[in-house]
Amino acid sequence: MIFGDFIVAGFCLCNAFKYVWRCKKKGKTAEDLDKAKWYLDYYMENLDDMLGDKRRNKFTRIYEMIWATMAKRRKEIE
Repeated sequence: MIFGDFIVAGFCLCNAFKYVWRCKKKGKTAEDLDKAKWYLDYYMENLDDMLGDKRRNKFTRIYEMIWATMAKRRKEIE
């Protein structure tokens, strides 16, 4: 693996944040929210492999903030 697990975890969360943040700006809200969900799901499925216990709490708080914002945006378009 070229990048370490910690980097991949950060990449997933950053991409999820990016898609949630820009979903209203591009006009492809549902598509961007689906992409954000994919990255969050990938992150959660591989969390144990990517992060140790020391980093898990910090990343979990970030995950929860992104997930809550994504859910809010999803309700806005329904």
